[in-house]
Amino acid sequence: SYMALGQDQPAIENLEQSLRIDRNSVKQQYAIFNLAKLYFKHQKYPQAEELLNEVEGYFFQNNRDYWLSVLYMKGFVKYYQDQLDEAEKIFEELLEHAGEGKQRATGLFGLAFIAFDRKDYLKTINLCEATAKLDENFFDKETLGFLTAVSFHRLGRNDVFEKYYQQTLNKLRF
Repeated sequence: SYMALGQDQPAIENLEQSLRIDRNSVKQQYAIFNLAKLYFKHQKYPQAEELLNEVEGYFFQNNRDYWLSVLYMKGFVKYYQDQLDEAEKIFEELLEHAGEGKQRATGLFGLAFIAFDRKDYLKTINLCEATAKLDENFFDKETLGFLTAVSFHRLGRNDVFEKYYQQTLNKLRF
């Protein structure tokens, strides 16, 4: 409930305490997952990765949606640790097992970050556009717009860059 209230520190403390008592029940697999999400949010990537590895097998066997979420977070853990090849493998595994739509969009989103870091701007644009097409209500349209706009700019297409830049600014205005 602390997580729902946005009170991350008490949530972390309570989850850690709960896991000291029991790590193995079904309910606790979800607690481990939630603690990994909090560690990830606070950029504690080694701790998040350790917990994600711990629950990956359980969710692979018992809850496909959570397993795909584990892959998504693991991919970004590797990305933020500058392990782009590992991140790419994980996002590709996510794509291999995801259906169409939102779950597939998250894998493409991860690959867009990697393509951008590798300065493959055309691939970044294609991945961002594919992400938006698969999930019209994608949770991070601003980042899709940013990656697309900057990629067009880097490709020397400032006319298109300006269009995406203005669209992104308009979406961010409250």
